[in-house]
Amino acid sequence: MLIFSGCQEQTAKTPEVLSEPNALSPRIQFEETKLDFGQVGPKAINTKELKFKNAGQGILKIIEIVQCCGVFAESDKKEYEPGETGILKVEFHASGVIGIIEKEPIIYSNDPVNRKITLSVKAEIMQKVVWEPENIKLYLNEENAACPKLTIKSVDGQEFAITGIRSTGNCITADYNRAVKKTEHVLDLKVNVEKLPEQLYGEINISMNHPQGESAAIPFNVVPKYKITPNVIILNNLIMNESKKEEITIISNYKEDFEIESSSSENKTIKMIDFNKIENGYKLNIEIIPPPITKGELRFNDIFKINLKGGEQLALTCVGYYKIK
Repeated sequence: MLIFSGCQEQTAKTPEVLSEPNALSPRIQFEETKLDFGQVGPKAINTKELKFKNAGQGILKIIEIVQCCGVFAESDKKEYEPGETGILKVEFHASGVIGIIEKEPIIYSNDPVNRKITLSVKAEIMQKVVWEPENIKLYLNEENAACPKLTIKSVDGQEFAITGIRSTGNCITADYNRAVKKTEHVLDLKVNVEKLPEQLYGEINISMNHPQGESAAIPFNVVPKYKITPNVIILNNLIMNESKKEEITIISNYKEDFEIESSSSENKTIKMIDFNKIENGYKLNIEIIPPPITKGELRFNDIFKINLKGGEQLALTCVGYYKIK
């Protein structure tokens, strides 16, 4: 459970010269200085009131209310006669972050005894709409990428409608009816598998009209056809023209046979020495020859490309740092 607290305290913008307490001084007296909004939904706005009284004999003046991020307090007026009661309206604007929120707005008055009153405002932001699964893994070799159905339901019994669906790269869609309101929706997601290699990571965003749950964000990731280890080569303390040898492993995540046809290097610093077949893939031995240093640049970059039979191409980035004398 995450807990967020605190406000930026500051002195009153219009401080008054306060007299010593005496029989004619104003006295601010709150019935309660702690305010618990309980469980609220993300992005929801909730309002509560705190009552206070001028228990003194002088006119009570509210000089300033120091606000907090997400918590806004306002008195019904600025001055109160002796014995008069007042109302402090407190609004809690929930963020989209799940967890317990604690804030401390500050009330400044001309009460010489209690010039500064610190309030305690608390709320627990909880999802009012939940979904299953919370994240989705997709497979390029399965029908509809093995995408499961998505269930979205209300946990507070309020009916809602799905109002929109979008996804990264527009690769995942679903049919829905804006006019249908219910406590649970089951979406049959449709995946455009041809677009998935361009979107290995992304998010499905579901818009809805639940009063305390406007959207659901479901991350997805695609299991790529191949796994290259390492996926980046970083070399240190290099000397120009002094070669380095590295080993690369390429594995088919779907246990499918493939063949290496050729390789190339964008900046001509990397070449393949040989490769050997292993279970579900290959081991490659490569040689990296750091180029001459130009313009004082103490690093170089290159991209090693592995061409597979059938037209597919894999790429590996290499970054080298020269030895500083």
